[in-house]
Amino acid sequence: MFKVILCSLVTAGVYAATLERGLELLEKNEKIKSAVIDFDRAENNVDFLKGNVYPDVSLNGNYSKLGPGTGIEEKDTTLLSVNLTQPLFRGLREFKTIEASKLYSKSKLYIKDSITRELKSLFVSEYFSLLSLYKERDLTQRLLDLSNKRVNEINDRVRIGKSKRADLYTAKSQAFSAESLLQELNSKIEKAKISISLLVNKQMEMTNMIPPKEISDLYVHKNYDGYPTLKTYEALKEAAKLGLKISKGAHLPTVDLKANYYASKSNLPSQRDWDASVVVTLPLYEGGKTSADVTDKALAINQAEYDLMSAKKSVVQMIDTILTEYQTGQRRIALLFKSKNAAKTSYEELLREYNLGLITNLDVIQSLNQYIDAEKNYYKTLYTVQASAYRYKILTENI
Repeated sequence: MFKVILCSLVTAGVYAATLERGLELLEKNEKIKSAVIDFDRAENNVDFLKGNVYPDVSLNGNYSKLGPGTGIEEKDTTLLSVNLTQPLFRGLREFKTIEASKLYSKSKLYIKDSITRELKSLFVSEYFSLLSLYKERDLTQRLLDLSNKRVNEINDRVRIGKSKRADLYTAKSQAFSAESLLQELNSKIEKAKISISLLVNKQMEMTNMIPPKEISDLYVHKNYDGYPTLKTYEALKEAAKLGLKISKGAHLPTVDLKANYYASKSNLPSQRDWDASVVVTLPLYEGGKTSADVTDKALAINQAEYDLMSAKKSVVQMIDTILTEYQTGQRRIALLFKSKNAAKTSYEELLREYNLGLITNLDVIQSLNQYIDAEKNYYKTLYTVQASAYRYKILTENI
């Protein structure tokens, strides 16, 4: 999906930090693996419940040894039989249970999809954040280099009496602050690299990173009803409705077919080879358990409806917030680009005026800070906007 090569593989066993590669590696994240297992277990439970529709067949053996008695013909008895029990009617509960289990299994698949999208969104956010930190470090390094250059220039001017000694200390203070900020950024970069590596469960080489292709035109979706989280809650709501029908079915009678085939028997009065019977059970009173269960399942439907409504609000808020970040940031980028260019021109002009003795060193330092801050603000906004665009595309894919 994001076919942009950012840097080459540096050492064996270390993966290059491409955005595409990182998104692929996320499939090995333990949260996604756990969600896959949840889905597999739900599918297996469907197979388990199907067994309630089919007959139960068992082989039974019995040996009876008689104690001392007065009966002349009394002898030990043996019996070997094949028993079959076929459920004929359960108020269709077994079929509804299977259907509800399939919906539950489907919800697990949606959960896996939702977790995958949100992890990818998190990875994109951290990836662009790291790009922003790298750019900020480069700009801070430029600030430090220019500050040190100012220190050397002013030091020479102090020797020949063209600058005040206070100007020199002001320039040194600027350089020390820039160096301190550079060390702080190095620490933030290392933490961000650790966070990304833990997210993808792989060590990734994250130097000389190149931003992925810029998204300048974003398709905006009108609604998010197809988002997997919402489909999860919709499936659970339908399963809750089936749960109510299953509970109501407990009021109905059950019908079973039971049959026995006697493969071997001895010393038994009956000489039949088989027998069969239909057993009807009508529930009359169970202490109110069935009625309470029906009430509980009815409440579960209402709860599922409220959960769906709450999830819709959360999804809309999450995606619309990302969209707003993109749209508002997109409008600011052009202005910030002009701002950084103007700040750079201002710094260069003030530098020339300082060399002519028209302004003070403090004016130059303030202009330099404004110029670097304008550069940082532009690139930070640019990467934030692009992160929002990629996250929006990932979250709204195929909905």
